[in-house]
Amino acid sequence: MRKVAVRRSRYTLSNLIAVSVIILMGIAIVGYPLVSFLHSFLNIPSRMVTLPYRASTLFISAVILLYALSTRRLLTKYAVIVPLFVFWTFYIIRIFVDVLVYQLPLSRPGWEFFAYGVGTCFIPMLALMTPLSPSMLKRALIVVWGCTLLGGILAAVNVNKISAMGRLRATDTLNPITLGHLGVTLAVLSVFIFLNYRNKLRFNVLFLAAALLGFFLVGLAASRSPVLSLVSLVPALVWIGGRTKSLRKLFFIAGALIVLMPWLIWKISSLGSRLVERVENTAETAGTEEYRLILWERSWDAFVDNPIFGYSLIPPVGNYPHNLIIESFMATGIFGGVAFSIVVLMAVYVALKLIYQRAPQAWLGLLFLQALIYASFSGAIYSHTFFWCTMGAVFSSFGTYQLLSPTSRSEEAS
Repeated sequence: MRKVAVRRSRYTLSNLIAVSVIILMGIAIVGYPLVSFLHSFLNIPSRMVTLPYRASTLFISAVILLYALSTRRLLTKYAVIVPLFVFWTFYIIRIFVDVLVYQLPLSRPGWEFFAYGVGTCFIPMLALMTPLSPSMLKRALIVVWGCTLLGGILAAVNVNKISAMGRLRATDTLNPITLGHLGVTLAVLSVFIFLNYRNKLRFNVLFLAAALLGFFLVGLAASRSPVLSLVSLVPALVWIGGRTKSLRKLFFIAGALIVLMPWLIWKISSLGSRLVERVENTAETAGTEEYRLILWERSWDAFVDNPIFGYSLIPPVGNYPHNLIIESFMATGIFGGVAFSIVVLMAVYVALKLIYQRAPQAWLGLLFLQALIYASFSGAIYSHTFFWCTMGAVFSSFGTYQLLSPTSRSEEAS
């Protein structure tokens, strides 16, 4: 009797969940800049778009997480789960104590610390720890790159909005630091794709043009932490592109940058950017840099005075310490701070391992290292979605890569 081949449907639950993870990766990592431009173009209050954006992020994350827990595809095999849950337990307790027990005057409404911290950071991070197949991770790379490119194009349209301080603020809710890191993400992903994948000429031209746009946005934003992130990731990109098949592309990019960098610096300066001046004055502890150092010192002193359970969600001065590691000790004490530090060290190890092995998923390692530098100078624990979501994704991608056989790894890398 002849056997009839049964074609498997693409629309299985596991495939739909995988697609949901890819969508979540795009909107969680680079979705907020797109939302910021949307409310500006529609000329409506920002909350009318940011709240639906955050609600949809939470909904997609909850669906993924419920599926992952029901199929046991999450949590059990990750050693990082223990310190991660220790930290978030202490942090959520701190939210309840400051908001409900002591009713402290905070920099934001109390419900935002819980809603944003848990709803747009913690739960999406757990959802992104759901493993994806190597083929799905390739699609995720294109989706994240596409969202970043769209945000970069929308930002480039607003080059006339450079402030008197010489920094581009494309919308009233998108600050120059976030915009600069959007440019870093676009440049890094574009160069990564150009170096690691065989593309037709027209696509290579597109990726190189996108990388140039990313450098352009970093210059217009004139913020130092994006510049530091970009410079710090260059050695990793050189290492990833150091394979024999990518050397010609690597030399081409290096030559193009040598030729185009003087023009790029001249162009952003002519548009009003003060990036060169700000970088040259980095060593001077004046203005914002002096204020940031004061925040770090006062926040750390608050932890030293309250080492067991921590001080509060906010430092004695300012709204947040502008450094997530210092903030973790200040808000949750020695136990939460140590747990957070362990999680960060494990994530750094995983990111560096992916980069060292030149894994196809190394782009997530690059993005996490960028997010870590970002989080060392700006942002707060309850609102740094970029940091938490890249962390979740890098753990998941490393687990996927470790499950591949050496032969499969070499095939994926080729």
